[in-house]
Amino acid sequence: MFFKQILSTTVFFSLTWTSTSLAQLTPESQFPFRVSTHKHNCQSKSNSSVSNLHLLFAQTGTPKVPSGILEPTRPGLPPSPSTPLETPTPIELLTPPSETPLNSPTELDVKVKVREVEVLGSTVFSSEELEAVVAPFIGKEATFEDLLAIRTAITKLYLDNGYTTSGAFLPPQDLTDGIVTIQVVEGAIERIEINGLSHLRSSYVRDRLNLAAKTPINLRTLEEALQLLQINPLLDSVQAELSAGTAPGLSVLTLNLKEAKAFSGSISLENRESPSIGSLGGNFKLNHNNLLGFGDRAYAEYEITEGLDKYNVGYQFPVNAHDGTVNVRYEKYDSEIVEEPFSDLDIESDSYTLSLGFRQPIIRTTTSEFALSLSLDLRQSRTFLFEDEPFSFSVGPEDGKSRITALRFSQEWINRYPKRVLAARSQFSFGLDAFDATINDLGVDGRFTSWLGQFQWVEALSPDIILVARVGKQI
Repeated sequence: MFFKQILSTTVFFSLTWTSTSLAQLTPESQFPFRVSTHKHNCQSKSNSSVSNLHLLFAQTGTPKVPSGILEPTRPGLPPSPSTPLETPTPIELLTPPSETPLNSPTELDVKVKVREVEVLGSTVFSSEELEAVVAPFIGKEATFEDLLAIRTAITKLYLDNGYTTSGAFLPPQDLTDGIVTIQVVEGAIERIEINGLSHLRSSYVRDRLNLAAKTPINLRTLEEALQLLQINPLLDSVQAELSAGTAPGLSVLTLNLKEAKAFSGSISLENRESPSIGSLGGNFKLNHNNLLGFGDRAYAEYEITEGLDKYNVGYQFPVNAHDGTVNVRYEKYDSEIVEEPFSDLDIESDSYTLSLGFRQPIIRTTTSEFALSLSLDLRQSRTFLFEDEPFSFSVGPEDGKSRITALRFSQEWINRYPKRVLAARSQFSFGLDAFDATINDLGVDGRFTSWLGQFQWVEALSPDIILVARVGKQI
C-alpha cells in the first residue's frame, strides 16, 4: 500500500450478493462510491379534507436513509409507483365578490358585440396565450352567460397549469365600446405556519418552501417541494394543509412536522483491509445530522486493525435553500506492515488529508438528482523503515515525505426506482504546484491530471436480499 503510484489506470468490477434490506445498506458498505437506499415499500398517506378548501398532503413513517454518492446524508428510495404520492384534492377557488352592472336582472338579456377582451392582473401567461383563449369570443354577440364563459375560460387556463388558487372575475365596467375587462386574482401564500419542530430551525423548512411558494401559487410545484421535505433525512413525517387566508386569493400553508432522530452510531467488525496491515478490524462511527439546528452535519469515524489506525472527522453545513453544502474533512492514517516476511522491516506510514469542498445539486426531484462538487485537498504522507528511519520507497519523495495539493471536480447522478437505485460519478483531479507540493521531473510528482469514473447498480430482489454491482475506471 506504500508503493501506490499517483497516476495509474485501473479497471475494477465487482458483483455482490448480500442478505440484508435496503434500509440496512449504508454508504460505507464497501462501495467505491457511496449510495444509500431504504426499503422500497414505504407508503404515502393523505387525510380527507374537512372542506374542499383544504389541501392535505401527508406522509408518515418514511425511512430516512441517505442517498448521495459522496455525502452519507441523502434521501433514500422514493415511494413505490404502486403506491404513489396521492394527488391532493384540487382547491376550489374563492373568487372575489364583485357587484357588476351585468348582474342586475334587467341587463341579463342585453347582448354586447365583443370587440376586444382586456385581461388585467395576469403575470404568468403571455398576451399570445391569453389571446388564444379569448379568440373564440371576439367579434361575436355575447350574452351575460357568454361573458361568464370568457371568465371561466381564463380561470380554466390557470387551473390546467396548476395555479389552483388563481382565477378570474368580471369587475364593474361599461361595455358600450365592446371592450370586455376580465380581472385576474393570482393566488398567493399569505403566511407559512410551521408546527412540531424542536431542534431544527423553522427557517430551514421555510426557506425551502419559499422557493415553491412564489406568487402565483402553483400546486404542482408546491407538491414537489413537500415531497422533497418528506424524503429529507431531517424529517420523519410531513403534513401540510393549504387553507383560505384573510382575503380572496390568499392562502395559509400550515405544516405539522415531526423531526427524525438526528444522532446515530454504529460498531462493526470488517475484513475489508489489505492483509499486509491486518484485514480484520473494527469500525466505529458517530453521526449527527442536525448539530446546531440548521441542517448541519458532523461525523466521526475510527477504524482499527492490527496494523492500522485511521481517524476521519468532518463537518458540513447548508449555504442555500437548494441544498448546496460546504464541507470540511480531516483524515489521519497511520499504518504498519504486519504481514510476513516484511513485518521484520518495521515499515510504517503516516498521512493526513485536509479537504474543503462545496457541493451543489443542479437537478433534484424525488426520484433523481444531479449534482456538481468542487474540492481542494491537501495531503501529506511519510514512510519509515525500522520504525523511525525516514525512507522513500519510490523516486521523488525526500526522506519519505511527499505532499499533494489536488483540485477535484466531480459530477454525480442518482436515479431511484421502487426496487432499484442507479448511480454514476465522474471525478477530474488536478495536481497543483501550490502549498509546498512535491514537484519532481522523475518519479512522484504533485503535478498530475487524472479521471475516475464509477457506476453502481443496487437491486432489491426481496425485502431482505439485495444485489449490488459496481464498475469503475481510473485514468
